[in-house]
Amino acid sequence: MKRGVIFSITFFYYILIGYAEPQPFIFALKTSSNPFYDGIYESFKKECNCIIEIYDIKGDVETGKRIIKENFSRIEKIGLAIGTQAMRSFYEQYPELPVLYLLSIGPEYLGIKDTKIFGISTFFYPEEVSKLFSEVFPDIHSVGILLSDKLTGIGNEMKEAFSKS
Repeated sequence: MKRGVIFSITFFYYILIGYAEPQPFIFALKTSSNPFYDGIYESFKKECNCIIEIYDIKGDVETGKRIIKENFSRIEKIGLAIGTQAMRSFYEQYPELPVLYLLSIGPEYLGIKDTKIFGISTFFYPEEVSKLFSEVFPDIHSVGILLSDKLTGIGNEMKEAFSKS
């Protein structure tokens, strides 16, 4: 009998009170619309029991900073950055805000030394990438890597690493 009463109280708590709790609001920026960023956003949205408002900054950090400034009062506890330029926008406009980044180059490679920025990095070691390419494409003997002009420091590191292999 006690177990039935406890179950009923717990059940009604979740039905009446649990669903009445407001979902957290997350302000998000994505670097641009592409299958990778859109896909990770959709996956995150599925798993997050929250309301997400996302803005596409079309690869422009200044646009991201402007959007953050215009919506500053609405940003609650955390920012969500999808892609490197989105992460940089948050950091440059509002450096004290905790930011979760997805599919971004690690902040340490961009000179960002802040413990409030955490997430999933897309930086891979050249040796791992080379090994994976050789396993997946055994007939290919050389691989080219496209590097962005905006990431010259990392580009130089990768060129140096590949020249040694």
